[in-house]
Amino acid sequence: GNEVFGWLLTNAESIGIQYIKFWRVQWSPTRGINCVTSGQDQRDHSNHIHYELNNAGAAQQTPYFTNNVSATSAVTVSQDICPTVR
Repeated sequence: GNEVFGWLLTNAESIGIQYIKFWRVQWSPTRGINCVTSGQDQRDHSNHIHYELNNAGAAQQTPYFTNNVSATSAVTVSQDICPTVR
């Protein structure tokens, strides 16, 4: 999951991603990376990635879809940047 999160984060602008959440980490272009503070929310997203596209991304009108932009290598994202909430 960390590798996919990193790939989505790295390519968010060209794809049109407006939000990503996996386990203890969430990201949006306006807030950057933040830690999830709810223990239940951490458990709910520990086995899958949640992401949302903006309108242009959903309509496949972003550079990733329209210009055949190659994806960029992913940054590394680790759950260790956020503490576990119990």
